[in-house]
Amino acid sequence: MLIARKDAYAGVNIFNGTLPETSIESKDNPLQKVDYEITDRISEKFHKLSVNAELQLSVLAGMVNLQGSGKYLKEEKASAKAGRMTLLYSIMTKLERINICNLELKKIIDLNTIDSFEATHIVVGIYWGANCTITSEYANQENKKQTEVEGFLKATADKISYAIKGEGQGNYDDKDNEYSKNFSFHSNCDVVTDEELPSTLPQTIEFVKKLPKLVGKSNNGKGKPLSYILLPISSVINYFNHEKQIDLVLKQLKEASILRFVHLFEEISLEEMRYAYMNPFVFCHDSVDIEFEIPGTFTLNSKVELESSLSEIRERFRCQIKSYSNMSF
Repeated sequence: MLIARKDAYAGVNIFNGTLPETSIESKDNPLQKVDYEITDRISEKFHKLSVNAELQLSVLAGMVNLQGSGKYLKEEKASAKAGRMTLLYSIMTKLERINICNLELKKIIDLNTIDSFEATHIVVGIYWGANCTITSEYANQENKKQTEVEGFLKATADKISYAIKGEGQGNYDDKDNEYSKNFSFHSNCDVVTDEELPSTLPQTIEFVKKLPKLVGKSNNGKGKPLSYILLPISSVINYFNHEKQIDLVLKQLKEASILRFVHLFEEISLEEMRYAYMNPFVFCHDSVDIEFEIPGTFTLNSKVELESSLSEIRERFRCQIKSYSNMSF
């Protein structure tokens, strides 16, 4: 079950016993997607990984424990002048879903469990597979123009993408490129491998080509949960004709407000990188500290206040609904 106001899963099963096979729908859902990201803006990262607006705030507030490929969301460039390219590779394998309308489920559902938790949704489906992000960063010690660095990064990303798809344009040898020796590589994958992680672009190509086989060896070929299909508790209650003591409703924040907050965090992140870049210049050290001290402090305070505010907003709204439901007319 999901407690949406806390963005946390309760890890509780509302069914007693094993689900009947007739209630489970399972179908292969083979799909591979290759994409890449040149910019380092958090809003673009959210978009690439399909993170919805409400969850974006929870990530920024540190309310979500990011694992596997999700760690990509909290990565930042080493400096403002550095160039970065991240390859995003998604593999989907299977969709499993519970048919909540199956009559056999009425015999094993535990309605008391629904009353015992302040959950707002239950998980009725899982998309399986794996995501992998491989990031290459160019330190740009030579202070080359950003357009030049980004142009090379884009060309390289295209070559990797072509190679994964088996297209001829993917032939690449990093010894022919003056930038290759100045790149650093790291990856975040949802599948565990004993293989050495790539340290060059050709190794990156070969590593990503092997990912489908690595996923095939994980969890009987299903991989890891990529996304969940959620059903509101209210729909479950209505279907099973159960009168819940408290009707829980989640107040959603306006998407425009969320977007403004995400952009605010982006601007603060850019200021922090500018500070890191200017800090070595001792002759203006004092003035730099004065100029950039506030944004750094504001970032920390904002995250703490955001986490507190999100829970408070959702909790207050829940209490109002509870009071309203107890009123007699």
